[in-house]
Amino acid sequence: MAAPGPSSPQTTKETPSAHDPKADITEVPPAQSNDHAASPPANATADTTVDASNSTPTYHQTKKSKAYTVAKALLQDGSLEDALSTLELALQCSLQNLTKLNTANADGQDEGVGDDGAGLELHESLAPLYYLYGTTLLYSVEESDVMMANKNGGGGDQDVDDSAEQGGEEEENSNENEEPQESSAAVDTDEDLQIAWENLDIARAIVTRMISEEEIQSYLQSHSGSVAEEGEATIVLKSNVLTEDEVKSSKGTYSPEEFKELVLDLALIHIRLGDLLRANGRNLDAIPDYKRALELRSCLGKFDRAVADSHFGLASTYAESVDLNESTQGSESDGKSRLTQEEIGQFQELSLHHYLECGVALTGLIAELCGKNPNRIITVEEKEVGVAAEAASSDVTKSSNVRSQTLATLRQRVLDFQPLE
Repeated sequence: MAAPGPSSPQTTKETPSAHDPKADITEVPPAQSNDHAASPPANATADTTVDASNSTPTYHQTKKSKAYTVAKALLQDGSLEDALSTLELALQCSLQNLTKLNTANADGQDEGVGDDGAGLELHESLAPLYYLYGTTLLYSVEESDVMMANKNGGGGDQDVDDSAEQGGEEEENSNENEEPQESSAAVDTDEDLQIAWENLDIARAIVTRMISEEEIQSYLQSHSGSVAEEGEATIVLKSNVLTEDEVKSSKGTYSPEEFKELVLDLALIHIRLGDLLRANGRNLDAIPDYKRALELRSCLGKFDRAVADSHFGLASTYAESVDLNESTQGSESDGKSRLTQEEIGQFQELSLHHYLECGVALTGLIAELCGKNPNRIITVEEKEVGVAAEAASSDVTKSSNVRSQTLATLRQRVLDFQPLE
């Protein structure tokens, strides 16, 4: 059964159709009907689900709230259903709190809580909850897919033997009973992916309203892996306000740490959007999200696990795109675009490039942890891989051989490294 999701706001200010996992969707529909009421897990209480306050909550306060902390702990423990229930209740209570604050401020003729004219459902304080709900639901789908694959793959011979013993008639009846169940499971998965996408894309839309692209690019250019020192000047940026006229005069203030957190959270949202599109078989559409995440994570420097993760995601997506293209050759009914021979060559080269960059990032990280000079460790002389290049029969094979030999060389260099005590 599809997991009930928190109601998703509809807005015409920003249509996130570019990230939609279904090609025919052009707007964000409600994620759940009124029949799905959120119910907290057995270990959740009112004071652990939402932090009530008389002041307007912020994005960073939500990430420190009991609701967010409890839900994240449940996710890490693998209690996905409890995490989803906790987040549903947190979203409902947070919206109620925002509505009360907005009404109180209006009665007192004070400035409202600020929603950029898009509704309280898009308030910045809700973005962490939307993200965590979307990514938790996506984990649930991914886990179900793995479990189903293991079920179908494991014990397959025994199933065949049992069917043979029961006779052809019983096997036919069994297949007839299984078809509706498989169809229902597919529908539930599609619904869950849709709800997960809605929540992730809403989180993306909120964060991109909090910090502009110009501000992000300026930050990335000046923070190529550097960490802000204590006492460094704060960064003044725009915040959620009620009208475009107020944007020019109303400013929000983020510390360097808070701004970096927003940038990295946005990268994580794009990672999960890419994961979702891949889960839906839309590898080509996932590539821009992974590339965006890699760009945003450049502020961490070259030698970072998150950077390596982004390279690996791109590498595997390029490789899978080529494999999917080859496996569907001759099919004209699935509506998916085909890669040209030139694009196949480019994707193969890009896949090899990002696999190598993933290895370089991890090698440099290991070197740093062990007190070595990472730039020296990752430098591989041409003569060290020359034999592999000469043995190649084509440009693609040559590139593959060179990169494979380079990775082998890097692995060998860090094999005996010991971390600093």
